[in-house]
Amino acid sequence: MIDERRCRHSQQQYQRLVNSVDAIVWQGELRGAEFQFTFVSPQAEQILGYPIDRWHESNFWSAHLHPDDFDRAIAYCTSCFEAHLDHVHEYRMRAADGRFVWIEDKTKFIVENNQIQQIIGLFTNISDRKQAELC
Repeated sequence: MIDERRCRHSQQQYQRLVNSVDAIVWQGELRGAEFQFTFVSPQAEQILGYPIDRWHESNFWSAHLHPDDFDRAIAYCTSCFEAHLDHVHEYRMRAADGRFVWIEDKTKFIVENNQIQQIIGLFTNISDRKQAELC
């Protein structure tokens, strides 16, 4: 009974932590040649406007990249994946209302026995920073 309460308390703490971050916490995997999110925090709806269930669609990420960033982002992520290299990069994603949001993408690969077990990351909206850089 005590272990169950501790486990429930730990899960609640974890959920509060993830939900308090002003960014999209995510987990995903490659299924064949297609990337798919397996977890996306609630901030995804606030930042890009798509319901969480849409994020779980196959290739959601690549389908919402800005056309001018598409080739660069795909090539960079593919090379990092093949080399198992954690990375940080910036690109734009199309929001549900049609505008483009600048994203800073921090991705980490969990590797065991030279095999990627998990892909986890954090998407932060950096649109305000990018706008300030233009001024």
